[in-house]
Amino acid sequence: MDWKNHPVMSALTAGAVTMAFCVTTVLPIWTKVLENKVDEYRKENELLKKTVEQHAEILRKAAERYTVKIANLEKRNRQLAWDEIIIPDTPYPKGFRTVTIGDPISKVSEEFGSHEITNTKFWRMVSMNSDSEAISNVSYYFDESAKVSHILYFFASPESKTAVEDVNGGLGPIGYSAFEALKAAFPDTKSNCEMDEDKYKCTMIAKNYIFKVTSSTYHLETYRQRR
Repeated sequence: MDWKNHPVMSALTAGAVTMAFCVTTVLPIWTKVLENKVDEYRKENELLKKTVEQHAEILRKAAERYTVKIANLEKRNRQLAWDEIIIPDTPYPKGFRTVTIGDPISKVSEEFGSHEITNTKFWRMVSMNSDSEAISNVSYYFDESAKVSHILYFFASPESKTAVEDVNGGLGPIGYSAFEALKAAFPDTKSNCEMDEDKYKCTMIAKNYIFKVTSSTYHLETYRQRR
């Protein structure tokens, strides 16, 4: 038998051909398939990473918006908490009890010297510059004897308009809270609410004081002086 036709040699030759076929044909194809899969997975991974980053940015911006909104709501709640700003038998708001009606007008500068003060012939206005969450400005009016005669407090607001505007001919949220706090601090007093020109105004007469509240201001004067 020719050695070339020997079964062993035939098997070896067939194996070599198969091996060559695998190396030259099958392996490159499979390698290409794997490379395509790797590239596909890489693209999917990049897309997933980009999607995660986009969602993270959306969540971050949403968190920032809600943080600002929550801060404004918390500030609004503190501004509405006039039951903590006005205490019984004391008509002067919290943080503004050092200058009272009857004090020399010079005391305004003494107590609020670090703030911007506007001086006129009849009153002194103190700008709180965000130092007070409840009140933005205070006007101290004085008489011929240079003593404080009455006081006008301007409500602060986290927004430019909506927090202090009249609501359906009413006081608005801050004005209503201030008026209810005054009624609680000075019970059994007469009160009346009506339209005064273009403003809705509520008036309350206590034993020694007269309170006038609008959607944007709280006015305080003494009843004895009014007479």
